[in-house]
Amino acid sequence: MIPKKYLLLLAGLVWGAAGFNILRLGLLAYVGLVKPLYLLLSAAVFVIFQKMVFGKLVQKHTARILAYETPKVWFWHFFDRKSFLIMAFMMTMGISLRKFSLVPMDFIAFFYTGLGASLLLAGILFLRQFFLTLTDNTKEVIHMDFQKLISSSFRYAIAGLACGVFYREFTKFNAFTGKTTLAFTHLHFLVMGTLLFLILAAIALHTDLAEQARFQQFRKVYAVALPFMAVMFFVRGILQVLQTPLSTGANAAISGIAGISHILMTAALVLLFLALRRCTPKKA
Repeated sequence: MIPKKYLLLLAGLVWGAAGFNILRLGLLAYVGLVKPLYLLLSAAVFVIFQKMVFGKLVQKHTARILAYETPKVWFWHFFDRKSFLIMAFMMTMGISLRKFSLVPMDFIAFFYTGLGASLLLAGILFLRQFFLTLTDNTKEVIHMDFQKLISSSFRYAIAGLACGVFYREFTKFNAFTGKTTLAFTHLHFLVMGTLLFLILAAIALHTDLAEQARFQQFRKVYAVALPFMAVMFFVRGILQVLQTPLSTGANAAISGIAGISHILMTAALVLLFLALRRCTPKKA
């Protein structure tokens, strides 16, 4: 039996090693296949798995491990049965896809790269939790709000970089040199996503901002508003680059739908400022 905090170390090493290996296979498959579309798909796979699977997995198992009443447990408790089954399934599928050539190399390139990067990040987050326990700061380990904000900032950074690549390559491919709203997508993600959430993470670290109900409402509305706005930038921008003629009705419809995203953004920012007004510094 081992001290329970070392379960976090084991989880980090296992997921980190698995993620590194899958990422390595994906990058090797990328040789000669690097295309803007595949890079976007890799980013999408990364965000989906990090948001829907591995990000939640880190939070779940960190809380479970720290909740053990006994100071020492068997080493295999770093995961539960469900997680071991997920790992076994992923390993079996990964080996089968490559060994029997069930999917083209293009798929291996973008999917394995995104999946491997997400797995590797999960391993890093587990290791971070382990090193935090070495400082006996259990409250900080359990309190995941700061980490969630940093993760959101990171995801927006990935989205911003991917949008920037798409803007450059798409306009270059179509020999377009005019003005297009595609030029604003990556700026919105990087400034209103990455930069904003880094600032909010710093504020949440020293105040009770993350505990405010208005702040939780802000995050939910903002998670819809900003991507919605970016999608409408894409719709308008792609039509501009392709120089597609629009009827008056179609043009008004696109503008109207885009207006909804601005309304949602306004509502989210109002909620944020209401939360900021009510937050107080944390006690030392």
